[in-house]
Amino acid sequence: TKYFVPLTSFLLYNFADWCGRQITAWIQAPGPNSRLLPVLVLLRTIFLPLFILCNYQPRAHIRTVLFDHDIYPVAFTTLLGLSNGYLGTLTLVYGPKIMPKELAEAAGVVMSFYLVLGLALGSACSVLVVHLI
Repeated sequence: TKYFVPLTSFLLYNFADWCGRQITAWIQAPGPNSRLLPVLVLLRTIFLPLFILCNYQPRAHIRTVLFDHDIYPVAFTTLLGLSNGYLGTLTLVYGPKIMPKELAEAAGVVMSFYLVLGLALGSACSVLVVHLI
């Protein structure tokens, strides 16, 4: 109970995220103009209901538990981290490549800005999501 959340939420997620970022050095698929890439990014939202349906205690507000073993949140956290690292790095690599050469540097700066903005807004809104659940 004491180490489960810190290990899965922070250590495991960040390690999986780092591994996903490293995988892009060897595998870069789908390509920059693929329609599959945005679909894969949007499909990651499926993790939210999966985490909600895990057996997390205390559960005073949600009665339904589909994933009652501790391995499920570990597996979901690992998959979320891997997909975040891999797909996030792919989009940051591909962005400047699909722009004209004179706009590639500006595209990289804008993408980095919005990445940081998204991280900040996600952190700020996480409190709201926790209270809604």
